[in-house]
Amino acid sequence: MIRLTSRTHVPAPPERVWEWLADMDARYRPWHSAHVAWRTLRGSPVTAGSIVYFHERIGWAPVAMRCRIAEALPNRYLRYDALFPHSLAGAGGSFTLDPTTSGCDITVEARMGLSLPIAGPILDALLRAVFPLRHFHSHLAEEGANLARLLVERKDPP
Repeated sequence: MIRLTSRTHVPAPPERVWEWLADMDARYRPWHSAHVAWRTLRGSPVTAGSIVYFHERIGWAPVAMRCRIAEALPNRYLRYDALFPHSLAGAGGSFTLDPTTSGCDITVEARMGLSLPIAGPILDALLRAVFPLRHFHSHLAEEGANLARLLVERKDPP
C-alpha cells in the first residue's frame, strides 16, 4: 500500500475548513490550477455515503474517478474510497482536521495499492513505475498551502 501524506497549518478553525469542504462543487477549481472538475453526484461532499466525481492532472497523468464518502466525522475527519474501476487499485484518501490555538492542522492522505500478500507488493511496484508519485506528493502540499491562503483571503468563488 502506498500512502502519501501532507500536513499544513491553516489559520482557520476546523468548522470553517469543514464548511469550505462542504461547498466543493464551487471551490474545487479555484483551489488548485491542476483541478479540472468536481461534481457531487449524490448527497454532500462531507456526508458519509455520498458519491462525488473529480478530475485533476497530477504531473502528466489525468486522474478522474468517482468516490464514495466512506466516513465523515464533522469538523474532524473525512475519508473517501474510489469506486470501480479505481477501487481495484485501492485508491482513496482522507482529510484529518486537528484543532490548534491558532486554527487547525490539516493532514491530507492519498492512498493506492492493496494490503495483500504477493499481489499488494506487485501492484505497488507497478503503481510506482507508472504513476508520478513525486508530483502527487507535491500536489498534496500545494493544495494545503492554497487552502490556507484561500481561507485567510476568505475569497468565495463567483
